[in-house]
Amino acid sequence: MPVKTFRPLTPSLRYVSFADFSDITKFKPEKSLVEIRKKTGGRNHFGRATARGIGGGHKQKIRSVDFRRNKHGVEATVLGIEYDPIRTARLALLEYKDGEKRYIIAPVGVTVGAKLMSGPTAPPVIGNCLPLKAIPLASSIHNIEMTPGRGGQMVRSAGGAAITWVGVRSSHSVARRAPYAPATSPSMPAAPRWWCTSSARLPSPPHASSSRTTPLLPTTRTASAGSASTRLRAMNASENGAASSARETTREAARPSDAA
Repeated sequence: MPVKTFRPLTPSLRYVSFADFSDITKFKPEKSLVEIRKKTGGRNHFGRATARGIGGGHKQKIRSVDFRRNKHGVEATVLGIEYDPIRTARLALLEYKDGEKRYIIAPVGVTVGAKLMSGPTAPPVIGNCLPLKAIPLASSIHNIEMTPGRGGQMVRSAGGAAITWVGVRSSHSVARRAPYAPATSPSMPAAPRWWCTSSARLPSPPHASSSRTTPLLPTTRTASAGSASTRLRAMNASENGAASSARETTREAARPSDAA
């Protein structure tokens, strides 16, 4: 997807850049795979405007994209690369041998006429969908599935990619295994277990205030006689008592005597 920039002939053109449409080969969508995208115009079900600045715009149609890739073992041919108005990535229209057509996210390198396939027996080439255990190490993948059968949910926008690697579960980083994900060309032999880097969770940074990270003891818990909390409360009480007695002594000394 080339990015088009302009010479700064005017101040507004200095930072203008948008995607070029030179990679699009098919300009009319497949009628059986689109539906009308209804717009609200900022109105609720009573017809009253509840949001300002919403309205107008070009008519858009929603493309039904196949994120599951559950048609296993059937070869498909890429008919064209299309534009999606509600998505940053391009779409590839596939036609299977049985005549069924589906849209998928078009990765870099997929051209018109390419043969794609999904399933455990599919070769790990660009555009194919297969289990992570069959994808070679250090391969770029996208459309990663988190729940079996739910379809790809991660790494679906333009320019995104995840790298396959062997991970270990720990208390600070947990990686979930995605059953199916499209892969690129192989570069290294496969490993027995695979994890995806994009689903790893890292520990949250500490807050700036130390009081938020300091654990507080609940006031309703009854502590034993020899616990640390009881001793701390006793020390605080003794210090408060000593301070109060010192104040009383100071007041007595400053008070004028009866003999004077």
